[in-house]
Amino acid sequence: MNKLSSIFLSALAAVPFFMPAPSMAADSVTAHLWIQTNEGDLYTGWVSVEDGCSVKDSDDVKHTFDSAVVLCALDAYAEQEGKTLDLVNSSYGLYLSGIGKHDQDVGQGWYWLYRVNNVSPAVGLDAYELADGDEIFLKLGAWPSAPVTVSVDTVDLLKGGDVTATVTAFDDATETFLPLDEAVVYVGKSDYKTYTTDKNGSVTFGVKSTGDYNIFATKTDYATSEVTHVRVRTENEIKELVDRTERKRLLTSALNWLGGQMDEEGVVDSIGITEWVVMAYARAGELAPKAMRQAVKSYDPDISSATDLERHILALEAVYANPHNQNGENYVQQLYNNHVHDGQIGDEDYLNDDIWGLIALLSAGQDVNSKELKDITRFILDHQLEDGSFSYSTSLDEGDADTTAAALRALKLAKKKESVVNLSVGISNAKMFLESVQRMDGGFAYDAATIDSNSATTAWVTLALSKPSSWKVNKRHPWTYLSWSAQGDGSFAWIVGLDGDSLTTAYVAEALAKSLE
Repeated sequence: MNKLSSIFLSALAAVPFFMPAPSMAADSVTAHLWIQTNEGDLYTGWVSVEDGCSVKDSDDVKHTFDSAVVLCALDAYAEQEGKTLDLVNSSYGLYLSGIGKHDQDVGQGWYWLYRVNNVSPAVGLDAYELADGDEIFLKLGAWPSAPVTVSVDTVDLLKGGDVTATVTAFDDATETFLPLDEAVVYVGKSDYKTYTTDKNGSVTFGVKSTGDYNIFATKTDYATSEVTHVRVRTENEIKELVDRTERKRLLTSALNWLGGQMDEEGVVDSIGITEWVVMAYARAGELAPKAMRQAVKSYDPDISSATDLERHILALEAVYANPHNQNGENYVQQLYNNHVHDGQIGDEDYLNDDIWGLIALLSAGQDVNSKELKDITRFILDHQLEDGSFSYSTSLDEGDADTTAAALRALKLAKKKESVVNLSVGISNAKMFLESVQRMDGGFAYDAATIDSNSATTAWVTLALSKPSSWKVNKRHPWTYLSWSAQGDGSFAWIVGLDGDSLTTAYVAEALAKSLE
């Protein structure tokens, strides 16, 4: 979600590995909900809509629906966010009078108006049945409150240059976006200048100072667009800088590229890689393509492999499915039954299955202070080496950055879940190890014997750190290296100079998404 100081109201809840994925029944649909008031955005995000719901109107009369109508999506949002819906029953059915303190104002001509996939339906929100992936736009305002977009001809501008912004609005007659004249375009950082579009929906303006500028547009009786960004720099600014705007651009390009790699069955190269890809989408707060989600949901993992089950549990949550009950299988219980034994997970000679197992089980809602999870946590800590590192093998005496980064993620998640196991020293030592092995290019290599940094390791380390931009060597931080590995098509190469690949791109995309939380 785009956020603008003093204009837009927003709240973003960061989670350890990706955006929250509510458990869904098999007959549920997932819809994107964007709620906007005259003060700005009230909410934007995905909601799980059960096939039917029950709500009460302002007279405390209960109304039951047996399909996933728009009103059920609002009810799911209200329950998820702790909001109150004011619903009024009329001869035309239920209509929305208010959300919390945001009430309709008949005197001003402001009503709660809704659209699905930009179109204004001919039925009320208690009658419109949703399909999976539908986009709901709910606006408190005057008719038509049509959706508005703003685009710019450049996102990276040399100081003193010009930017042309083009504004379009959804036209109900043609059901297409058309240029919007006399729209007001806001440009600035915290204080905003305004410009008005011409008959072609465009306006050109100069930007004299460096920095990151927010740009959005609106017009009376129309919605407010999402915010787009333009970065203005001097020729002499440090090229290694990769700011939030650039990371967002890289993330968008990476997700677009990954979506384009999907075959007709929804698979990106392999089902294993596909599961990492959907985690990147979810971490970014995006819904993976439907075919990709279906490929993950229908996949039957190898229950003899602990890591296959662990990855599948995480991937199911990323596609808003329930790992406790998917295709009649409880994959969380299968992990317990087949691999949790003797205080650890899987093969005692390996540590990676314990690390990812702890991450998967905690992400699936298991009690961090159960005997099994306390034992697993201690098993991981017991195999931390003297320099603070971890190795994928319990028999090796030299650690690697990949496993250390994954272990750090697991231990930080356990601490966040209030584990009674003392994790502070282990976490601190793991951070010190990673800091000691950062390369001069800002990236990380697999181990000390490896010459070149690589994007996969750098992404994993970045995912484990709270503020990776502060980890600088030679004025370069992890984002510096990752930006160098970015390809023109949106993919990322494992090592700078190689072609991009889907697995590396999925890892980097998730790291980029985390940095934007």
